[in-house]
Amino acid sequence: MYVNSHFRNLVNEKSLITEAELKGIIDRTTKALETLAKANAKLNETQIHYNAVKQKSEEIRGNLANDVRKAEQNLTDAQTKLKEAIDIEPILIQETINMKNKIESLKLQIQTLTETLKQHQQIMNELKQQLIELDKNSINKQYILDNLLLWIKKNEENLISQFNGKLNNDYNILNQLFNEKSEQFYKIKMNETQLKVDNDHYEKRIIDYQNEISKLRKSIELLESRLHTAQDLLQVSNTDYNRIQLKHSSVKDDLELTKSRTRTEQDEKQNMLKYLQHKIKEECEIKSKLMIDLENNLTEFERIKQDGYQKRLELEATAKQLENNYENVKSELEAIQLNHNYYSEQLDIIQNEYKQFENEWNQEYSIMCNKVQTLDDSLLKSKTQFSELKTRLERMTNEKNFLQEKQNKLRLSLLALMKVKLRGTTKLSQLR
Repeated sequence: MYVNSHFRNLVNEKSLITEAELKGIIDRTTKALETLAKANAKLNETQIHYNAVKQKSEEIRGNLANDVRKAEQNLTDAQTKLKEAIDIEPILIQETINMKNKIESLKLQIQTLTETLKQHQQIMNELKQQLIELDKNSINKQYILDNLLLWIKKNEENLISQFNGKLNNDYNILNQLFNEKSEQFYKIKMNETQLKVDNDHYEKRIIDYQNEISKLRKSIELLESRLHTAQDLLQVSNTDYNRIQLKHSSVKDDLELTKSRTRTEQDEKQNMLKYLQHKIKEECEIKSKLMIDLENNLTEFERIKQDGYQKRLELEATAKQLENNYENVKSELEAIQLNHNYYSEQLDIIQNEYKQFENEWNQEYSIMCNKVQTLDDSLLKSKTQFSELKTRLERMTNEKNFLQEKQNKLRLSLLALMKVKLRGTTKLSQLR
């Protein structure tokens, strides 16, 4: 109101410029001030938006750093587990070597057992031959005794008449000898049946031992195949670990590239912010200059009434410049918006790639854990089978000792039979 009244007084007093021109100048100055206010508001909005974008980028960078730390931690865990597997590998190899040595010793013991069984078979065959010979001798002795009894019965009267009491005594002695020989023959028959039973028992034992030996050989072959499969699985796990390590190094390089890109983008944004702040300062300075010029124009209107037209042109030029500046600021804001959209898209792409990598890493880590678990299970199975083999070996050693005791008993019985045979031959020779 004061400006309008002052302008009217000046127009009424001087009457050099029209009231319409003054209104146009005032409208243009007010429009210029409004455009400046709008530009300041938009600059403030861009500043707020830039701060929000900067904060979001900091959060994203922090999240990426945390994800990288987690990935490195997972990699270190996988490396430690692989080191443990590598440390366990020589132990497994040593255990397999020990198992192979024990298997070789078992094979040697089995060979010795087979040899001893063959020797027992030979001894049993020899015993059978001796029993057959004894049976033949007993048959011959029985035949001789029968002939002797027939001869005695035929010549009994003559012998009684000739020798009387002496013959009776000899007859009694012969009857006693016959009874003793028959008892010895009965004992030999009983021993023969017992030997046949023992022979059948030993043959069954030999068949059982042969079956056990075949089972042991099958279990040894199965253990060797499992050992080969465990070695193959260990090689596969080593190759998988090398592949995962290469992939992790490539992802780490990609993350470093993204970090460098984000840093350069932040530097560019900071430079853009500095440029905008410089522009704002320039616009503020222009605004202050305009206000000073307006005040000078109002206070010194009489002095510059002759230059009013030129000042009006200068104001129009400044208004055009302000409009141009506004358009430039608007274009710069649009460019900033486009850059923000591009960076947000790139960030989404990186997040998706990182999620995909995390899923692949989790899958491969679960596969590694399963492989380690299968190795542990195979190791436990091999240990249990080794314990079973050990118990079977102890059983076989016990049975070997039992067979040796049986062999000793058979030798003693053979010696007794030989003594009986010698006694029988001596008695027969005495009878003859």
